[in-house]
This record gives sequence, structure tokens and C-alpha cells, in this order.
Amino acid sequence: MSELSRLYEMQMLEAKLDRLRKTLKELPVYEEFRRLQAETNEGKEAAGLVESKLEEERKNLESLELDVQEVTEESRAVQARLYSGTVTSAKELSQLETRAISLQRERKKAEDNAFLAMEAIEEMEKALASARGKQQSLMIKLHRLQKQGNLEISGLKEQIRECQEEREKLLATVSEKLLNHYRELQQRLKGKPLAPVEGEVCGGCRVSLSSNLKNRLCNPAAVVTCENCGRMLIPF
Repeated sequence: MSELSRLYEMQMLEAKLDRLRKTLKELPVYEEFRRLQAETNEGKEAAGLVESKLEEERKNLESLELDVQEVTEESRAVQARLYSGTVTSAKELSQLETRAISLQRERKKAEDNAFLAMEAIEEMEKALASARGKQQSLMIKLHRLQKQGNLEISGLKEQIRECQEEREKLLATVSEKLLNHYRELQQRLKGKPLAPVEGEVCGGCRVSLSSNLKNRLCNPAAVVTCENCGRMLIPF
């Protein structure tokens, strides 16, 4: 293999390296991972909010149950005194009856409030179970995606490493003078300083080669440059 052919192979490897690096950088798994991670965090926050409200409602229920207990005890005490036969004053009896009626209303209201609180707690417990289930499902998906992404990333990095090693081997076989010329053209010609001859045209710019260039290409040691685009030509 001639020095130019090895240099052309290196150019192909460098193009492949650029594609691999771009593919690695733009892997869809990155965006999908960020989306799932954000969704998982939102799910965690939502579950935490429901759990916080549930805890508040449970404390509210405890307070309401205490209210029911206090009103019930007072109502029993009033009823006991009312029917004990020890109260003879008409005024006191009337006051006790009024208080008994009032306590019955208070107890009914307290029991209704406690019942509503229990219903709210039941709904919140369902919502919390649903939120936690969704969060768990998202975490499983995130873990699987991370595992899949790591495999894709590792595979691409391995390909990049292999290409770099092969490129370094080729670099060692090219003269410094030719390599410098290659680098100069590389900056000007968008990373493609060499082009194969395809039939009788330059594979880089697709312009037909002159007779003079075709004759010079017969010399394997010659470095022939396209008169149109300036690329070094590789005869095949």
C-alpha cells in the first residue's frame, strides 16, 4: 500500500471518528433519559405533596374524633343529670334540655365532619398509592433506559477507541512532510484533502482530469493534485 493510500485510509478513519463522536454526542437516549428523569422527579414531588396533605388530614381527623368524644361525653353527662330526678328547678331543667339539644347538634356536625375527613383520607390514600405506583414504574423505566444507554455509549466509545488506535498506526507510516501537507489541505477542504480518481474525474469535485494529470498518476511515487479543487488524488 502506497503512502498516499495509507493517508487516504486515515482520512476515511478520521471521517468515521467524526461520525462516531457526533453519534455519541447526539444519542437519543440522552434526551429520553432527561425527559424520564424530569418526569420521575415530578412524580416524586407529586407523591410527596399527596403524602403531606394526607398527614395533615389524618391529624385533622384525630382532632375531629376528639371533638366527637368530648361532645358525646358532655351530652351523656347532661342527659344523666336531666333524667336523674335530682333537678327540680324548672329553669334548670329547661337549660339542661336546651343544652342537650345543642350538644346533639354539635355531635351530629362533628360526626359529619369526621366522616368527610375519613372519606378524604380514603381518596388521598388511593391517590398516594397511584402516585407511588407511577413513580415506581418511571424509576424502572429510567433504570432500564440507563442500562440500555450505557451499553450504547460503551459500544460507541469502544469503536472510537479502535479507530483511534488504527489511526495512530497509520500516522506512524506517513512522512511528516506529507502529513503536514495533509493537515493544511484538511483545514481548507472540510476534512477531505484526498480524493480517489473515479474513472477520469476527481472524486472530490467531480471535474474531469487533464491528460497531464492522468499521465502523472501513472507514477506511484508522485503526489498529484487536482487542478480544480486542490485535493491530492489517489489512483484506484
